[in-house]
Amino acid sequence: MEIHLKKQKGDFQFKAYNANAYCLDLDASINIGGEEKGFRPMELVLAALGSCSSFDLIHILKKQKLDLSDCKVRVNGKRSDATPSVFEKVHIHFDLQGDIPENKIKRALALSIEKYCSVAHILQPTAEVSYSYELINQTECTIIRD
Repeated sequence: MEIHLKKQKGDFQFKAYNANAYCLDLDASINIGGEEKGFRPMELVLAALGSCSSFDLIHILKKQKLDLSDCKVRVNGKRSDATPSVFEKVHIHFDLQGDIPENKIKRALALSIEKYCSVAHILQPTAEVSYSYELINQTECTIIRD
């Protein structure tokens, strides 16, 4: 796996490219001279955690022949005041829709965060990683929160 970065016009603006030529815009905060015209590095870490855990969740459910009709994820991180300013707490909230039994969602999320998600494991030495979910079960028209 390899990522390439190319500096753009602004002092801290870069484009990151993967092997398939997809790109992300990156920039620094205004505090250090950036223009906030892209993701900041620590935002990418939160995006990586949200996507990694979601991919695991979907993969686990698909293996059980269960499909989510919708998945939205919010990831919040609290960083330390020390240098380096690592994450101390990270919380992932999943808004899910589908005709999936609650016990299957709970088990798939636990497996994702606690066993399979590589990004969660990278963060766990410095951060408390927690998660919650809301499931809208379309057949029963019920909302389940945890």
